[in-house]
Amino acid sequence: MTTWLIPCSTPPRSTYRLVCLLHAGGSASYYPWVREALTDGGELYCVQYPGRQERRHEPPVEKFPEMVDAVVEALDAGPDLPLVLFGHSLGSLLAFEAARALPDRVTALIASGRRAPSVRPPRGFESATDDASMLAKMRDLGGIAPALLADPDVVQMVLPPMTADFRLAGTYEPEPGARVGMPMTVLNGDADPLVTPAEAQVWREHAAGPVEVHQLSGGHFFFHTDRARVLELIRSALPANRGA
Repeated sequence: MTTWLIPCSTPPRSTYRLVCLLHAGGSASYYPWVREALTDGGELYCVQYPGRQERRHEPPVEKFPEMVDAVVEALDAGPDLPLVLFGHSLGSLLAFEAARALPDRVTALIASGRRAPSVRPPRGFESATDDASMLAKMRDLGGIAPALLADPDVVQMVLPPMTADFRLAGTYEPEPGARVGMPMTVLNGDADPLVTPAEAQVWREHAAGPVEVHQLSGGHFFFHTDRARVLELIRSALPANRGA
């Protein structure tokens, strides 16, 4: 098994694979709750980026094309099962580009908590990666409890991958007019400081197939506050529920 894919649920007989792609600074251990969305026969795997957890001694990837190539290779090396990609924040861009590279394997794309590829981030947002600005971003986004961010040991553990991932995101250059053909579900928190409702709607311009855009209750990590609805929407994107 490749070090890029961490199994979270593997049934005796698999009929499709749901794969989570992580937010900046995230790790595979953040997403096992997604298995609650699985239908019969569904596998759940999480992509583990270098530089964290069991891959903490590996240098992080800071160039977007290099990361996409590695993710695509890992996904394509797996069993010949339909793939559903669920990406959150940075992971949404990686999922989008992986879906473009594997149009015959990916049956659905779920893009969560990220502006559409053609909507560029505020000037300097992803290039400001000094420690103070990164800690401020982590506090503002709410992905890590404030008490943990007050612990120097926790900060020392999470800050390097977070900084590397922001550098990675800053190298993303979307291809003009890039689109995917599989069904797409877009999830956006109604109080997300990074993504406005209008920016979430722009994902429609990157789809040749059907698109559903959903506003959920919460900020950037809205699956903490509206998890039941998130699980419902992920479940509705799975092959059994799309008639695939």
